[in-house]
Amino acid sequence: MRAEPRGQILVLFALSVVVLFGLVALAIDVSNVYSELRFERAVADAASLAGASDTYRQGSNNVGKPEWDRALGHAMQNIVDELDPSYVPGDPLPTCSGDSPPYDSDTDIVNCPIAGTPYYVSIFAPAPSCAAGGCDALRSVQVTIRNPRHGLAFARLFGQTEWNLAITSVAERNRGTNYSFVTLRPPKPSRASNPLCSPNCDSNDDDIGLDGSGTSLTVHGDMGTNTNMTLTNGSTVSLPDAGSVVDRYDTYKGWSGAPADRQIPAPIPDPMYAIPARVPNDPAYASITYANAAAAEMTSAACKAEIAKIPASYNGPQGLIVPVNDAGVDAGSVKCLKPGLYTYDPGVYPAAVKTLIFSPGVFFLDKGLHPGNNMQVVGGYEPGMPGVAFVFKNRCNPGCEFTGNALDRLVLNAGAAYPSSTGTAATAAVNWDGTLVQTNGRVPLPMTLIVQKNSACYVAVTDPCDVNPSQWRQLTLPGGSSSFVFFVQYAATDNIFITGGSGSDGYLGQIWAWTVKYTGGTHITLIGAANPEPGVLRIATPCSPGAVCTNPEATVAIP
Repeated sequence: MRAEPRGQILVLFALSVVVLFGLVALAIDVSNVYSELRFERAVADAASLAGASDTYRQGSNNVGKPEWDRALGHAMQNIVDELDPSYVPGDPLPTCSGDSPPYDSDTDIVNCPIAGTPYYVSIFAPAPSCAAGGCDALRSVQVTIRNPRHGLAFARLFGQTEWNLAITSVAERNRGTNYSFVTLRPPKPSRASNPLCSPNCDSNDDDIGLDGSGTSLTVHGDMGTNTNMTLTNGSTVSLPDAGSVVDRYDTYKGWSGAPADRQIPAPIPDPMYAIPARVPNDPAYASITYANAAAAEMTSAACKAEIAKIPASYNGPQGLIVPVNDAGVDAGSVKCLKPGLYTYDPGVYPAAVKTLIFSPGVFFLDKGLHPGNNMQVVGGYEPGMPGVAFVFKNRCNPGCEFTGNALDRLVLNAGAAYPSSTGTAATAAVNWDGTLVQTNGRVPLPMTLIVQKNSACYVAVTDPCDVNPSQWRQLTLPGGSSSFVFFVQYAATDNIFITGGSGSDGYLGQIWAWTVKYTGGTHITLIGAANPEPGVLRIATPCSPGAVCTNPEATVAIP
C-alpha cells in the first residue's frame, strides 16, 4: 500500500506560508524604502531649486561668493521647513561643522544633522557634480538628503536592521544668454571657387572677421554668429566676463584658442526690433522734412543753446578733437541739425565745418550720412535725457549708407559717459510720433544706429539672399578712440565695417548685424546690453537616476 501524502502537504504548506509572509514582509519594507526615497527626492529637489534660484546677478553674467552664500541659506531654510516639524519661522538654522548661519560658501555643508529628525544634509554651492559637465558649474547647487539609519521591520528576519538611504539632487539656473554682439547671416554653399572669399574660402561666409595686427575686440557679454568667426594676422577677441562664450552655429570652430566657444543647435533668431515709423509723406509734416541745409540747420541762438547742454568733459583733454563753443557757431565751424526726414545728405559740408551736432530726436537719413574727413559727429549728449537715433535705408550703395570711417570723433548717446565710458548716458530717442526708439525685450534698451531691413534676407538654415558682404558697407564706423556709440546698433540684414584705430579703446553698444568686419588696428570695447536673461531654473542631469554623481558624503559613516 502507498503512504498517505497528507503529512507532506502540511509540511510544504507550512513552509510556503513562512516564505510567503517573509516575502510580504520584505515587500512592505521595500515599499517603505521607496516611499522614503521619494520623500527625500522631493525635499532635495525643492531645496536645490531654492538654492539655485539665487545664482543670478542682476545686470551681469558673473556669479560668485555672494550668490553662493545666499544659495546655502535658502536651500537649508527649505530643508528645515520640510523635515523639522518643530521648526518655527524665525528660529536659527542649524550650525553645521562650526559654520553657523548665515552660511559661508567657502565651507561646504557636509552631513549636517537636522535636530529632532533622523536626517543629515549636505549642501554644495556650486555643485561638484557639474565639474565634469552636464550642468552649469557656476550656477548650480547640490543637495543630499540622507537618513543613514532607516529602520527595517520584517527584513530583520534576514539580518537587515537598517539601511542608509540617501538622495542627491543638482539644480541649476543655466546661464541665460547676454548677447552684446550677434551676426545673423546663416550658412550658404561653398564659395571656394570665388576669389572674393580668399584667403578664407570655407564652406560658409564667416560672419565675424577681424584682421590686422593690433586689431582687438573686447566684448562684455556673449557673442553669437550663425556661421563662424575668423581671427587673422594677429587680431584677437577677449570675453572678460566670467562664463562668456562665442555661440557658433557651424559644427567646426573657425579660429584657434581663445575666446571660449560652444556650438548651438539652431541659428540665432532675429530679435525683430521695431524700426521707427517714418515721417509721413504729407504736407502737414513738411516742417520736419528737409531738402537742404538751410531748412535743417538750427539758428545760431538755438545751436548755442544746444552747446550749453553738452557736458564739460566733451571739451576736456581726452574729449573732442576740436572744442565746441559759441565761437565755433559764429565762425561757421559748428552746425546744429534738427531731427526729421532728410532727403539730402547732411554730412556734405566744406572743410571749414568741423563739427555736426545732432539735437535730440530721430534722423531719417534717406541719402545716407557721408561726413568729410576730420569731422566730428555728436549727438545724445544730455545725460539721462532722450538721445538720438539714426535710421538709414537698406542697401542702396553708394547712396544711403553711413561712411564715418574718416571721422575724428563719433560720439552718440554717451551723455556724461564720454570719454571715460563711466557716467550717465542718454536715454532712448523720442520719434516724431512720440514713441521711444528702443528694443522690445524684457529690459528695453535704446537704439542708436538702425538700418531698415531687406525683406529678401532673413535668418534661415541657409542664406536666402546671396549678397556679397564686401559690396554692402551699410555702416562704416571709425575704430579705436574715435568711436563712442552707446546702446544698440541694429542692422539685422546689413553689414557693419569698423576700420582704422588708435592706441586706446573706443566703445560700442550691442550689435545686431548680418556681418561685421574689423580691420586696421582697431581697438573696440563692446559695453553691450548689460541685461542678461536670468536663464532657466531646472533640475540638472547629474545625480539623476543612472547619471554620474559626485557625492562621497552620502556613504560616510555617521557616528
